Amino acid sequence: MGIHYRLYYHGGQPVLSVLGELEDGALGALMFDPITMDLVGQTRNESSPCDQTARTSVQSATTSDPGQTSVSSVTFDAAKGSFRHDITNVNSTAYAMGALTGGYGTIAVGDVAMHPRDVDACLDNDVDTYCVPFLPFGTRIYLTNPAKIEIPQGDGPSEYYTSFVVGDLGDLDYTYQSSAWWIDVYFGRWRRQGESCYCWGVDSSVCTYGATNSCENAQESGVRKVSYYYYDDIPED
Repeated sequence: MGIHYRLYYHGGQPVLSVLGELEDGALGALMFDPITMDLVGQTRNESSPCDQTARTSVQSATTSDPGQTSVSSVTFDAAKGSFRHDITNVNSTAYAMGALTGGYGTIAVGDVAMHPRDVDACLDNDVDTYCVPFLPFGTRIYLTNPAKIEIPQGDGPSEYYTSFVVGDLGDLDYTYQSSAWWIDVYFGRWRRQGESCYCWGVDSSVCTYGATNSCENAQESGVRKVSYYYYDDIPED
């Protein structure tokens, strides 16, 4: 009997259902958190048929952002031995300057910030201890559309990034972006001689003199739709 994977939303949270034969031979499903892959439930005697080949259904989730519909799907990458999660059509923004460090260490170009998984834990407790991003710190995400994002550099030509690492937290209470899959791309901390280190939306900024202004570049980048994927790997060091 084949295995059927299904990603759906329950109570606003994503759930990955793996339908097949249980240990005692009965038809049933195991439910996992698709991000941590922790077992969150089990059912028996589901009526959905099992296909002879593994397949993945796609669940659409509409957020409260006007015109924003994110689609996520899960497939098993046999060569990598890991689940691949494809996230399609979500908002991406950019930010710059800010403090030298974030929740995962030094903030650098190539990092992205994400919403927290538990808003209450972030707002009611010590942020450094309880506040973790929607995807674990260190998770690498790979762009599919656009294929790359250009980020101007203050000490040379622009660089083009095809992947990013989750290294910071942003918009803790989902005030500006309501999709859990939103990413905020870090554009750096460059400023020209005589220019302010201030950048809207960040505190305690530290800057470096260069040939461009990272805050201006981030603001000009605006809001764009992106699609990306990530694997259930151990986060990068």
